[in-house]
Amino acid sequence: VPFATHASCTIEMLPVTKRFDVAVVDEIQMLGSHDRGHSWTRALLGVDAREVHACGSPDAAELVKRLCERSGDEFVRHEYDRLTPLTVEDEPLKDWTQLRKGDCVVTFSRKDIHGVRAEISRETGMRCGVVYGQLPPETRSHQAKLFNDEASNYDVLVASDAIGMGLNLNIRRVIFQSTQKFARQHNKPASVKTLVAAAHDAGLDDDDDDDELLRQVVDAAAAEGDDADPEEDPEEGGGTLSPSSSSSSERSVLKAAEKAVAPVEPALVKQIAGRAGRKSTLFGDDGGLVCATTREDLEYVRRILKVPKPPPLTKAGVFPPQDVLAAFARERPVQKDDEETLDAVIGEFARECRIDEELLFFCGHHELSSVASKLNEALKLQHALPSPLPVADALVFCSAPCNTNDRFALGMLASYAAKHYEAVVLGKPSRVAPNVRIPQRPPTFLPELHDLCSKHNVLDLYVWLHFRYPNTFPEAAVARAQKARCIDLIAQALQADIKSVKRRAPTDAHQREDARPELEHRFVYPAAHAAFHQKGLARLRSVVKPPLRPSKHHKKKKIARSADNAQTTPPGRADGGGPGSKAALTRVLAARRRLAARAAGKAPHAKKRPPQPSAAAAAAA
Repeated sequence: VPFATHASCTIEMLPVTKRFDVAVVDEIQMLGSHDRGHSWTRALLGVDAREVHACGSPDAAELVKRLCERSGDEFVRHEYDRLTPLTVEDEPLKDWTQLRKGDCVVTFSRKDIHGVRAEISRETGMRCGVVYGQLPPETRSHQAKLFNDEASNYDVLVASDAIGMGLNLNIRRVIFQSTQKFARQHNKPASVKTLVAAAHDAGLDDDDDDDELLRQVVDAAAAEGDDADPEEDPEEGGGTLSPSSSSSSERSVLKAAEKAVAPVEPALVKQIAGRAGRKSTLFGDDGGLVCATTREDLEYVRRILKVPKPPPLTKAGVFPPQDVLAAFARERPVQKDDEETLDAVIGEFARECRIDEELLFFCGHHELSSVASKLNEALKLQHALPSPLPVADALVFCSAPCNTNDRFALGMLASYAAKHYEAVVLGKPSRVAPNVRIPQRPPTFLPELHDLCSKHNVLDLYVWLHFRYPNTFPEAAVARAQKARCIDLIAQALQADIKSVKRRAPTDAHQREDARPELEHRFVYPAAHAAFHQKGLARLRSVVKPPLRPSKHHKKKKIARSADNAQTTPPGRADGGGPGSKAALTRVLAARRRLAARAAGKAPHAKKRPPQPSAAAAAAA
């Protein structure tokens, strides 16, 4: 914005080379995160400002103080108490009819969010806004604005943990529909010994298929795994669980670990619950309320909120800047047959680097290595590049705001990287367009909505790449216009009722899975449309018949049909060569002779037809 005196950005986009008078870093406790902690450490220590305000949970105060002492900065601590009370209700929510204006229902799955929204609308008639991480930031802000506006008739909000950061909401009561979410294996995984011991304690054996019991085992092992020694020798029974485990209990626990869910972290529960009844909101005078839909979840939340002070953070995450990692890649000795891939460089840097382990820990490398591995695989399979991307460029593409768990987004990221490779390495002039097709109508089904959000993510990726490589990605104006169109279509879809795909009940006509297995390999679709394609495949199997080799009986019926059709003589067509003409009757007699010959077991002799005179010769005659 021209002549602006203030700037706001995400923590990853903070310019550390620009001079500021005052910098405010919010959610400073995130510097202990195993995924993004290095971004907060970089902002705290790297921002060029005369005065830095670090705001966050008090459990990060001592760690920030130690970092300031190490860097020679002055540290001043100010503590502020919550100005409104936060009360946990005595009884869980019985049904959705007990909802009131200003309530926020929190769950941790996109499918559950839209399902809860549909149930609330159906049972109470209330209009619900939705907020979750895969929605575009503009859509999340718009949904929050509708919820905050008393005249919009949006009385209830259904959201994920995305409400914990970056949104100011008029929430009267936070209701946890669930306190379970999919566990992320990013920090210290439980050792095999811990998991197997938990499996034996639970009585699991080889053929145990009790999913609930398996989840309890994984949860118990995770609780014990926090105290496990991460340097435990695998030969002595330690180490992490791997698919090659030979024990039956290990295989059972591995099966559970793939689909296990874990309780929400206490810090996240506090952060979400603290959104209720803030002083600056409409419900600040009465304070905030916290509730849950089950008694177990309510007691879990109550125990967490009773803890006065969480344990202090002891270490801050760090990760090398791009220029440092690129310099390390240039100096790194490479074997003759090895490829200089980004994941290999990151792995070797993590092994060779030396840091103060009492104050810092190396983080973010597992996720970045995973993205680099996915990108390299996609480039090899789809574009067959002769060599990997240069490390500096690969680091840019792997750090891009792209959801690499989405197949379409990952494919577009690989396509953009391949075009940049052609321009940088091969020297071919390359100008890349966004290459994203936007639908004409708003989505009506959940897979369509997810697909549209994925396309918005790709367009956002293109604009992000435009700032880094403007010559290769010049169509930023087109991408911004398409982004605006996506946001408009998503807003229209959220105002209507989003439907989930319903599978047709199996019938005799549709149960042809075994009869036509060869159809499976003919249809390869993106994962976002899997439900649609399964339904269409069932319809196809009910209509398409396998191609059969024509039998003698089939040929007889075909010839008989042609003979019967030839005998019909429409009026006015007796002399025109059509049905009923002399030529047609000749064909009928020839067909009958062939049928009689086949019935007698003799093949008819093919007679050569005399050459027919042309139309001009017939006219002259």
